Amino acid sequence: MQTKAKLMVSAVPVAACVAALGMGAGAPPAHAAGNDSYQAKLAPVPMNTPSGAASGNLMLTINGDQATVSETVSGLAPKLPTDKKTLSSLGIPAAFAGKPFPHVQHVHINGQDSCPTSSDDKNGDGVISTVEGQPAYGKIGTTLSLKGDTSAKTATDVTVAPGGGSFTYKRTFTLNADTMSAIKNNKAVIVVRGLNPATAPKASLSTPNELGATLPGRARSSP
Repeated sequence: MQTKAKLMVSAVPVAACVAALGMGAGAPPAHAAGNDSYQAKLAPVPMNTPSGAASGNLMLTINGDQATVSETVSGLAPKLPTDKKTLSSLGIPAAFAGKPFPHVQHVHINGQDSCPTSSDDKNGDGVISTVEGQPAYGKIGTTLSLKGDTSAKTATDVTVAPGGGSFTYKRTFTLNADTMSAIKNNKAVIVVRGLNPATAPKASLSTPNELGATLPGRARSSP
């Protein structure tokens, strides 16, 4: 079995991922005959999430075209805001006020194989948006959904995203060829999205959603 430590992980603050990422680091791998195994320790993205506010661990094991992802995350946004002004600015339907915060997460591929840094805040508004962070982590290759499709087509489907301030995720699925190649060539970054309004930069609470993620019943959702 081969073990790798180069898989980068990025945690993204903000529930639809407009401006917030957060977590990146490689770690030592594990053992299992015939498998490739990758481990990573989640860490907050600078500017979007205070240092130490979010954390987690992830293991990815590949056996043939089957990938198993095991992940624990804590310190993310626990619930959607209840304040009407904040909900309105983020485009969140009032019916979702106070509900568990959905955290869409993806394997991004073929970028710079890194998590965003403060230097990626090109417009100087104090928050790293999805567009600003994309050169670092690349395009979406796989969606880490709870069920169903794992392609980029479901990237913004919050109904199949894990939710809450802390969660455990484990799923085995067929990994597409592009993502498989990127992982094996050290060109993959995992991004967990969902800025915590309680700790996020003020600019993120009024930044339009760049991902196009939507909550049922509304044209767009929070960043």
